[in-house]
This record gives sequence, C-alpha cells and structure tokens, in this order.
Amino acid sequence: MAEDKQQAQVSVGAELKAARTKANLSIDDVQKQTKIQKKYLVAMENDDLEALPGKFYVRAFVRQFANAVGLSGDELVNRYQSTEQAPVRVDERVTPPRPETEQHGGSSTASRVKPAALKDQKNQQQRRHYLPLVGVVIIIILVVGIVWVAVGQTRQENSNSIPSNSKVKVTNDNQKKKQRPQKVAKATNADTKVTLVPNSTSDFNVQVNNKSSELELAASQPTTATVMVDGKQAFQGNLAPNAGHNVELPIKTKTVNISMDNAPVSSIKLNDQQIVLPSPAAGTDATKRVMNLNFNK
Repeated sequence: MAEDKQQAQVSVGAELKAARTKANLSIDDVQKQTKIQKKYLVAMENDDLEALPGKFYVRAFVRQFANAVGLSGDELVNRYQSTEQAPVRVDERVTPPRPETEQHGGSSTASRVKPAALKDQKNQQQRRHYLPLVGVVIIIILVVGIVWVAVGQTRQENSNSIPSNSKVKVTNDNQKKKQRPQKVAKATNADTKVTLVPNSTSDFNVQVNNKSSELELAASQPTTATVMVDGKQAFQGNLAPNAGHNVELPIKTKTVNISMDNAPVSSIKLNDQQIVLPSPAAGTDATKRVMNLNFNK
C-alpha cells in the first residue's frame, strides 16, 4: 500500500509540472496567480508534500496549483485523499516468536532466576531511584545554609557600621521615576485601507500606516479556519457562532494567508473593517476559499 500511495503522489506532482509546462507557465507565473510561495510550488512538483505547512494546506495548495495550470483541482485533491486514507493490511499469518523459555520447553537453566537474585536486583533499582532525590535534598540544604550565613554577615556589618542612635535616609532617584509602559500604536478602522487586487478573487492590498492590527475571525455556523502570518501558522481551529478568534498582527507584518473550509458562513474583519471575498472564478470551489492580505508599508 505504501508503494501505491507514493506512486499516486508522484503522479500528482508530475501531472502538475506537465500541465504547467504545457500551459507555458513558469513557477513565478503560478506564484503570482495563486499567491503560494515558490518553495511550496516546487515542493509539490517534487512530491515533497511534507514540506507544506499541514495536510489542510496540501489539499488547498494542490487545488489552487491545479486550477492555475488548467487541471481539475478537486480531482487531484480526491486522488491525494484516497491515498492518504487507504487502509493498511496486516498479514495475520505471521506469528510472534515464542519466549525463550517456551522454545526450550521451560527446561533451560539460563531462564531460571533465583528469588534472592530478584530481590537484590529490586533493591538496587530502588537505591538508584532515590539517589538523585537525596542529592537534590543535600544541595538544597547547602544553598539554604550559605544564604543564612550571608544574611547573618550582612546584618552584622550593618550593625557595626551604623550607630544605633543615628538616622540614615537612603534615597534612590530611580525609584522616584515610574517607568511608563510603551504603548504600541494600534490601527483603527479609519487607519485601515483594504483594496482588492485587479483581476483577482482572493488577493487584497492592505495599508495600516505602520501600526499593529487585529484580525477577527467569526462564523455564522460551525466551521474551521487557518491563519498564516508571514509563512508561520498563527491559528488553526474551530469557529462557532459564539466562539470566534482574534489574531494580533505585528507592525512588521507583510503577508497574511487565511484558509476557510466554509467561506459562505465565515466572516473576516481587519481592525473592525469587513473584508468580503468576491465571487470565485468559474469552475472553482465556492466553499473552500483562500484570502491573501499583502501589507504595504
């Protein structure tokens, strides 16, 4: 079964590469069209699907790649899923080896262990178990003793150096200055500008004037979503009508990729500004959608 799975995956990668070549498209062309990083496109053509962020992205990326080069993305995804879920057959005719004592009819003297030897071995195991604990206790006692002696010496020096009838007032200017936490400027709806890239159904240009942002995920029905921030997974989980999820975006964020399992029931907001996906291209899946946000500083 493993060989069948590998052959099916190899045919997917080879078919993607052949279709791209036939369409006279380069890897860079496919990257511009799908907004999938070039290294992931190359990995798919080389059947290195483990290099992708996760199984969900394997299906989403293969579908987008296939649609971009003129193939049926759903057909390739179904082929991949069928190999992933194929059951593994176990040969029940293989019998486990018998214990040594059973093979020799239980008469081997080497398999017989005296009770005294077993008891001695158990005692040795117990001693080895408690030795680290004893060592830790000794170390703690030594540390407490050293601290106690140091505190005693400090008190004695203070009592010798300062007369009992003198008044000493110690001031520290640093203590008077309260450190105020630095506030990070956060973009608001008015600071946020989101525009759809021409001739695209999933790409948006975003401008937030060098401020941090907040991405809000919600859904009217139970579904799942995944968020990638600059190529790293920031969230992957369930969305419910009363349990959405917010993702904080740093100031230096460049790209955000959002994959939705059920786009019609999903809601995406950036700094309280609703982002609406346009209708998908003809012949593409309207349920599983990908939204790509490109931040322009």
